[in-house]
Amino acid sequence: MNTLLLSAGLGTRLRPLTNEIPKALIAVADIPIIKRNLDKLASYNVKRVVINVHYLADKIMYYLSNLHYDNMEIIISDERSQLLDTGGALLKAKPLFLKNEPILIHNVDILSGTDFDKLMKYKEKNKIDALLVVQNRNNLRKLIFDKNDNLSGWINYDSLDKQLTNVNEKFTKEYSFSGISLISYDLLDDIPFDGVFSIITLFLYWAKRYKVSYYEDNDIYWFDIGTFDTLQQANEYFKKIDR
Repeated sequence: MNTLLLSAGLGTRLRPLTNEIPKALIAVADIPIIKRNLDKLASYNVKRVVINVHYLADKIMYYLSNLHYDNMEIIISDERSQLLDTGGALLKAKPLFLKNEPILIHNVDILSGTDFDKLMKYKEKNKIDALLVVQNRNNLRKLIFDKNDNLSGWINYDSLDKQLTNVNEKFTKEYSFSGISLISYDLLDDIPFDGVFSIITLFLYWAKRYKVSYYEDNDIYWFDIGTFDTLQQANEYFKKIDR
């Protein structure tokens, strides 16, 4: 399995902490979040991890140069010249993935207990092309799924912006995206966008042509290290389980 570990973000919500430290290197219970994710990926026998970098990229690359995993290769996708957003990052990284291996797409600032083996088995059993890990979380941005569990749009209840793949389709379920997804390698051959674009835009495009569904994962820990509150919560949690 491949992984794209999205690590290029500016970390603006964590300033001034991220003025000098890229978000990927922020420590949770004394271990940088990028290492926590890499350690977890190695435990699932991921063969290759592609890490995109932009903001304070040299610091991330220097840190990674001192890490070694026996059976997992780490490759940099360099976005220092332009930050490409999540979809653009996937497109740029396309030549770096192992061919015909599925791709786990994972935000570096997400720490979760999601079982990647279960994710893979669910995807294969249900013949899903793109599997989005979701939760019943209390936030204002939701992914929308139809009666057949296929992705059919998104809605932002704050701005009331909405996009649907089929305006005549009645949607039945709303979930919050967890920042983790698993896609088939073949989907890389059908990306009609270029430059800067979101992975959600790509999921909606694919949903009209392939099976794009969800995997609900509510019963494990999940932290988005995007604010000082969640950083504190994660620190408290991992200090306990690291003992």
